[in-house]
Amino acid sequence: MRRPVESGIFSSVPVEIDDKLYFYYMGGKGRHTDWRESALGRGYIEKDKFACYGSRRGNQPSSITSQGFNFFGENVELLVDIEDGGRIEVDLMNQGGTVVQPGFEADNSTLRDLGNGWHRLTWRNSSVMTLNRESFYAMRITMRKAKLWAIQGDLYVRPLKYAKP
Repeated sequence: MRRPVESGIFSSVPVEIDDKLYFYYMGGKGRHTDWRESALGRGYIEKDKFACYGSRRGNQPSSITSQGFNFFGENVELLVDIEDGGRIEVDLMNQGGTVVQPGFEADNSTLRDLGNGWHRLTWRNSSVMTLNRESFYAMRITMRKAKLWAIQGDLYVRPLKYAKP
């Protein structure tokens, strides 16, 4: 009778070096309490690229809607990977799910490359600083042949409200 091969993989917690998260891991073939063949390895991911949003259907567009943001400055940046022929457009919407006001439609959104995958988001002839400073606004981000990794900038995320027990 043939015994199944036992194996195990052990990993360290991520180790941050520069803008990368490194994972050191050891894998082995054999019993845990006996001699086994094993090896040590190291892998990494870019710090801000742990998980992304994108289409699972190739060229088909996909969209997500963000949590509500309150803007306290003009700086809004998206970390994105855009393939050849791809695009990202952003509608700025009110709590009712409609575009805030003329000028904040997706076809007025622009992305300016800042390097390292970061892009500055603006809308032609419209400024987030003209919006009501007490309100929160959601971004409906529509992507085609693109991945969204992160959002950062001069924005405050609306706190989530939980039901009381």
